[in-house]
Amino acid sequence: MNIYLILLLGLVLSACSTTRTPLAEATATPFYRVMYEEKVDPSHKSVVVFVRDQGFLGGGCYLAVSLNDKMVGRLDPGEKLMLNVKPGLWKVGMGRDPLGAGLCRQATGFSWHYLEADFKEGKTYRFKLGIGTTVWPITDYDNLYISVYEDGLPAS
Repeated sequence: MNIYLILLLGLVLSACSTTRTPLAEATATPFYRVMYEEKVDPSHKSVVVFVRDQGFLGGGCYLAVSLNDKMVGRLDPGEKLMLNVKPGLWKVGMGRDPLGAGLCRQATGFSWHYLEADFKEGKTYRFKLGIGTTVWPITDYDNLYISVYEDGLPAS
């Protein structure tokens, strides 16, 4: 009997985890959930790619991403958002979608996570977005995380 309880607990916990979405397998975020409209000179740009983890936890709600405090997109699990931006220092943010409905709107603690990134001309930066597995209840988004990779490798 105890072995079944342990197996059930393991199944429940693994169902809540998120897994990394390989860039090649990520689907593009539909245009109607992209709010970024800034025109950038193609010869003087940086490329910023947001990739959201796949998985059950938080899968029913979009995660919002922002640049310099302006929401630029809303991502579903397994999606990517590629943007051309001007090189320079940017404030990159990620959090619960403020346009969400139902339970997504009722999530507690509008926790946004930010980091500063100095985008260099001609470089590509990838941001991995996800929700940690220690979140309970599921509507508590305090375990959102954002990781940075430059040209596919961890940035230093």
